[in-house]
Amino acid sequence: MMLILMSVTAYSAQTTAPIIHQKEQKTLVVGSEQSFPPFATGMTDSTAGGFTVEFWKAVAAEAGLKYTFRVLPFSRVLQEFKEGRVDVLINLAISDERHQFADFSVPHVVVHGAIFVRKDKTAIQSEDDLSGQSIIVLNRDLAHDYAISKGWGKQLVLVETVAEGLQLLASGKNDAMMLSKLVGLQSLKALGLTNVKPLKTPAGFSQKFAFAVPEGQTTLLAKINEAMAITNTNGIYTTLYDKWFGIYNEKELTLRKLLIYLILPISLFLAVNGYFYYQRQVERKLAAAALRLSEQEVNLIMNTAPNMIWLKDVEGVYLNCNSMFERFFGAEKAEIIGKTDYDFVDVELADFFRQHDKAAIEANQASKNEEWLSFTDDGHRALFETTKVPFRDEEGNVVGILGVGHDITERKEAEEQIRHLAMTDPLTGLANRAQFDLRFQQSMKLANREEKSLALMMVDLDKFKPVNDTFGHQTGDVLLQAISSILIKSTRETDLVVRLGGDEFAILLVNPRDEESVCKNAQRIIDEIKKPITIMGNEIQVGASIGVALYPKDTDNQVGLLKNADLALYNAKESGRGIFSFYHSGMNL
Repeated sequence: MMLILMSVTAYSAQTTAPIIHQKEQKTLVVGSEQSFPPFATGMTDSTAGGFTVEFWKAVAAEAGLKYTFRVLPFSRVLQEFKEGRVDVLINLAISDERHQFADFSVPHVVVHGAIFVRKDKTAIQSEDDLSGQSIIVLNRDLAHDYAISKGWGKQLVLVETVAEGLQLLASGKNDAMMLSKLVGLQSLKALGLTNVKPLKTPAGFSQKFAFAVPEGQTTLLAKINEAMAITNTNGIYTTLYDKWFGIYNEKELTLRKLLIYLILPISLFLAVNGYFYYQRQVERKLAAAALRLSEQEVNLIMNTAPNMIWLKDVEGVYLNCNSMFERFFGAEKAEIIGKTDYDFVDVELADFFRQHDKAAIEANQASKNEEWLSFTDDGHRALFETTKVPFRDEEGNVVGILGVGHDITERKEAEEQIRHLAMTDPLTGLANRAQFDLRFQQSMKLANREEKSLALMMVDLDKFKPVNDTFGHQTGDVLLQAISSILIKSTRETDLVVRLGGDEFAILLVNPRDEESVCKNAQRIIDEIKKPITIMGNEIQVGASIGVALYPKDTDNQVGLLKNADLALYNAKESGRGIFSFYHSGMNL
């Protein structure tokens, strides 16, 4: 695709515009904060690492961006960004206040806030208990903004790094710290601090981390968003996500540990209820292998896990579950245990669950799938990625299914938004070159299979530059949006309208009735565009020239069609502008 675009662009430049010598690409200064694991690790420019650093490297490689890293405490790197000394901040949480000086890419990770306290600080159980307490926050972090909005400004202790704040908290000098739960847990493990924990009750803020550029840098932002979409499509994003956040989940709660933690309460339940004989045999065998954890410890582990966790026997009867799973069913654990899915959800969904349970058992290995679930307590729907693992007794017989599910709704929405931005022109909302390439290939295959045709119209505005020079670029942008609406109204739903860049558009007509209909369409577009348009109190009039090439009559490939339509456009402009011209072989001479 890149070779095609380069060749077309080069040809267009030779035929329709004077040669412009491009300046050498600017080397961007990319800001990353010190030690904010797992997003950013390292304290110097040369030791920068972590999820966001590696993700930026992949995005920059796809976008062809040159850069150097600038690693500083968060407050300093944010200040340098505001002062124009940093071109891109790769891990900035989105907020209304920050939108005043920065434009953001699609979020690459969404994390939830938490309140960290010492384990002996029992007086603090939620945000309601923070009044009058000494609260540590990272200077100028979103948690800092949130704490000020709650009226706690006079209680705040500002630190420059997460490590500094957690060490202060652990020493007993302050009462609580507010920050991302994920970052806090990672940092506690790295620092070896065992007397600090996050509260079960979450803080009232979450952080959508994204790449940030100075306000108005739309071209750079478009490149970044498109490259993000490519890394999502080719699997690089998923690989990095699993590498950095998968490691976190593994350290916090491994599947193997989870099975062990669940064995004891399962056994206790079986003993109390005098379940079937074979289950009592299973109880003794599993209990012998279980860790000696108290029921209170087991429940704490299960209910602080960020995922839904449940356990069934081979018949689909629930043996255990955690509090998040209770929320989904809208019932307490005591009401769930001993029953099946058919007691809580409609038959169709229960059949779906049962089908995947059986698939995991029959395959004798873990199975993963995505399920849309509706939570009973508030009715909201969420997309869950669920993993179901059969577990066995000492003889290797499957005796049940362990299920673990986590909410991937926000991640999927972000991925969809990335894909949309990668295929869409940010100013007009029209398709961009990437979408044109994809749709052309699809349309070409369909045309070949059904012996139909395509027509490509290259549309270039006449007298557009004086609009920018006279009225300013903002007016020019509004005009381009108005022209985009005209083009959409002048075509069918099956056709594709594309903004190639600047004031140049393309229209791919799918299976036009005949050449005469193409002529009428082209003339109608020219007539509509030349009508005066009122923008910001100014009456503006431009025109349009159109070049047309046909597939497969004029060429049998995309490069040839673009080239021929561009030649026809050049001919229309040379012939007086405000007209359309069809390609013919003599234009190659």
